[in-house]
Amino acid sequence: MLQVEGLTLYDRNHCILLSNACFRLPNYGFVSIYGDHEELHHLLAQSLAGVYSPNASRFIYNDQEMTLFDEKERSIYRSCFASFLFHDFQIIPDQTVYDNITMFENFPRYVIQKELAFFQMEDKVTTLAEDLTPFEQWKMVLVRCMLRCPMMLVVDSESTPLAKEELMQLYSLLDMLKSRVLVVVIGDKQSIAYANRIIEIADGYILSDTHTNSHSFPQVNQIQQPYTLKQAQIEAFDEKLYHFIHWKLRLATVFLMLSFIALSVGLFSLNLDVTDIQMRLMENKQSSILAVEKLANLNGEYVDNYYDYLNENDVVALQKALGKKLILGYYPTDLKAARYSVYGSSQLYVTDILDEYTMIEADSAQELGFAKMYGSYPQAYDEIALPSTSAYRILKEVLNEPFYNTQEQCERMLGMKVLWFGQPLTITAIFPAYEADNANMELQMHSYGSSLNQAKLMSGSFFVKRGFAKKQEVLTMPAYQKTGKRLIYGDRIVAEFEGLRQGKAGMRYFDGEYHYTSNELEEDEILIDYDAALSMGFRASYLSCVKDQAIDVDQAIRLFEEFAESWVGKEITLQTYRVPLAPQATQTMNRVVRIKGIMLPRSFSYEDYERYYKKEGIGAIYASKEMLAAGITQNHYIKVAFFQSHEKKELKHALDYLNSHEGYDAFLTNDRILKFFVVDLHEVAIFLLILGGLAFLAFLYLYIFLLKSASSYIHKDCTIHYLLGETKSALRSLVIKYFQMVLWIRSLFSWLCAALTLMLFVFTIYFALYASITIMWSLTIPCILLFVGMLLVRIVMHIVFQRTTVLDEMLIDEERL
Repeated sequence: MLQVEGLTLYDRNHCILLSNACFRLPNYGFVSIYGDHEELHHLLAQSLAGVYSPNASRFIYNDQEMTLFDEKERSIYRSCFASFLFHDFQIIPDQTVYDNITMFENFPRYVIQKELAFFQMEDKVTTLAEDLTPFEQWKMVLVRCMLRCPMMLVVDSESTPLAKEELMQLYSLLDMLKSRVLVVVIGDKQSIAYANRIIEIADGYILSDTHTNSHSFPQVNQIQQPYTLKQAQIEAFDEKLYHFIHWKLRLATVFLMLSFIALSVGLFSLNLDVTDIQMRLMENKQSSILAVEKLANLNGEYVDNYYDYLNENDVVALQKALGKKLILGYYPTDLKAARYSVYGSSQLYVTDILDEYTMIEADSAQELGFAKMYGSYPQAYDEIALPSTSAYRILKEVLNEPFYNTQEQCERMLGMKVLWFGQPLTITAIFPAYEADNANMELQMHSYGSSLNQAKLMSGSFFVKRGFAKKQEVLTMPAYQKTGKRLIYGDRIVAEFEGLRQGKAGMRYFDGEYHYTSNELEEDEILIDYDAALSMGFRASYLSCVKDQAIDVDQAIRLFEEFAESWVGKEITLQTYRVPLAPQATQTMNRVVRIKGIMLPRSFSYEDYERYYKKEGIGAIYASKEMLAAGITQNHYIKVAFFQSHEKKELKHALDYLNSHEGYDAFLTNDRILKFFVVDLHEVAIFLLILGGLAFLAFLYLYIFLLKSASSYIHKDCTIHYLLGETKSALRSLVIKYFQMVLWIRSLFSWLCAALTLMLFVFTIYFALYASITIMWSLTIPCILLFVGMLLVRIVMHIVFQRTTVLDEMLIDEERL
């Protein structure tokens, strides 16, 4: 029996819908209540079902009194007395009938079978709810209600989407239950046909209360314990959430992991003292020399990993800033032109391999930082010193003698004459490589990233007295500046070539019809030499004439003339540029010219091809003096520049200056560990911090999105548990606990990934680069990030749970029922 006293309800505008109503309902039967206002029906149904706190009332049921209508009282009321049918009856379409009725609660099998048999649903146990007819779905929901042994079923008929005919079918089902429970239908006059108690409300008061064959039965004692979720139900709840957010959660984890890694590495790199690590590396390697590089200036901005060659102005500025002379290495701008001016031929012979070496000027071995040598450092301009590795190449390729790097062999080479552009130079000193006293010689740059510098101290270089370059005619003769050069026809690069030289009278060429000996070229005319022609596509035609290393000369000449005819007279773009990695941004010439002719080869024989023309990309273009005037300079450029000092203060000052200057860079070794793990990462530290922050924001956004999408997905599950008697706070705690567990597991995984990544950086820098032990403290960074990250997410979760309706959407919203 339910006794209601002083029930008062207000609408949303605080107008009275029902005032001080009192009535008593029997233990069993069918009661129909209706009034003159739809909102009255909803609020009355919710109040009788225990999901809404009326403005004033007192409920007495089973000798239990409910006056506070707080969460605990209403939970016990729903658990032990009332069940509520509203809206679509909270059917979960993707679950079976069995799961819908038990909600993963453990009931005796015979009890379930009894209720299923009562509603003739025994054969539908494993059927999905969405596959049932509407009538079968209603029966399924009634089975779920009756399994909990309620004493009253409250039906809010106006909230359902059912038509009149469907409602009558539902009432027929409820009529079957009126002998077992009290059925209260609110808001539909059609239910009068089945009712034995009718209550009519108008103008806020009970207008009539009609009893039709109503009886009172002995009251059944109920255990007054609130409904709580069992462990199996909690596990099923968690599993359902997991399957829904599984893949989305992995994506969120990726963002969180990326955030932790980027922030950890960014903070670690930001706090690295690059100069200190470089100094420790040099100290460990017993090195006192570093290379100076110039970053390319692309459209007014210096760009990392794009390099240009130093010029004299750069040298003056650097020496002033560093307070010490630089050690400079020179190389001919146009090697073939230099050789041609000396030998009348541009070809390189084995005995002249020194022509291809970088010439490095210094006043003494001490200036180079070399402590051990055989002989004495050059004091005259016809003397040179060699690293033992360069001496090895001379012995092997010139004298065909093995080199063992012994003192006897090195001393025997002292006084030997070698040729450099036809000039005999005397070897007066040899520096033994791989000696601790000559650690500076290990500074090699041939394999360093995208640097333009290809020279190295260990080999491919020789040392001379300062001022040597200015006294050499082959280095002071006119030449076009050091640039990359190419021909472009339309939008296609047809040739990359080596030399751009001034045309002169007497050059033999073919203009497509006749063979000529050239006079002066017009300003917009060029001649293409045979090497460049091979690169432009003639190589394939020439090789088609070769069979068994013999050439059909007539055919080769005919094909050459056909090739020349196809190009002579055409306009083509001649481009020169300083930086190979950025030709468009570092152009020094971009000019449309006309091909006047193609120069003839020494001969068309295959032997000459193998000897002179086989190598690609070594051709030359000849142009007028006026065209080349802006780019003419002396025939040498600064290929390498070094700073050397045994004073730690001077070295640190040089490193600080070069590391902080936007236009210059310091290079210590070809060890890519230093370049990547220290220099490059330090430069992108701010970017990594921004990336980590954005990734963390993406994680937060996705995390909140998962929370909201999950709320929609489990809305009915939560509502059913709520109607069965569970409290909103308990369901709220269950959801919070699940998402906090998910957050904790994902955060720990991301923290572990970040810690392992940072350990890689820390131990690489510590062990490989001999850095200070203080960087070990950097391992605390992931711990700090984990703490801060968890704190931020907890704050966000608190805001989401407490200040938004996201959990209200998960649970039943009393105001909208």
